[in-house]
Amino acid sequence: MEECENSGEAESVEGERRTDPATEAWNLALRKISRMDRTSQEIRLFLAKSGFESSVVENTIRRMFEYAFLDDGRYAAAFTRLQGQRGKGPAVIRMKLKQKGLVLSDAEIVRIVEEAQGRDDLARAIEIIERRYPGFRDDRAVGKKAYEALVRRGFSFELARRAILSPVAEDGESNA
Repeated sequence: MEECENSGEAESVEGERRTDPATEAWNLALRKISRMDRTSQEIRLFLAKSGFESSVVENTIRRMFEYAFLDDGRYAAAFTRLQGQRGKGPAVIRMKLKQKGLVLSDAEIVRIVEEAQGRDDLARAIEIIERRYPGFRDDRAVGKKAYEALVRRGFSFELARRAILSPVAEDGESNA
């Protein structure tokens, strides 16, 4: 097998080109993150499942951080904004971030969730239940369903209770 000096590739007897494992892992990881932002853990698992040695995987991850192609904080902020727009509460968002294997402390995740949400949690909760459960103030059963829906979405019990009990303003908007 001859080595091609400039390209980091080797040419086999049949004439097909093969890259060294580090270059192949780098290119594969770049293709993976080009579709959408990923966590370092997602790339690490993807490369390991693709058959690369752990040293190659870790070097690739390190290089991706150096070039700012991977940034778990940036990913967490974007993910948090998206989940917040979908009506998820802080507890659910924290759980999903941890499931994605982010290399962030609990305090960092809480800070990112709070910063990225941008809006008042109570106002978001009221907006969600007014849209999905319009009769929640008049019908106790509907109010109970709205309360349970907020808790499932990751809002605290206290915040869900406050949202359900919130008064309606004169113009039809809720007072939060």
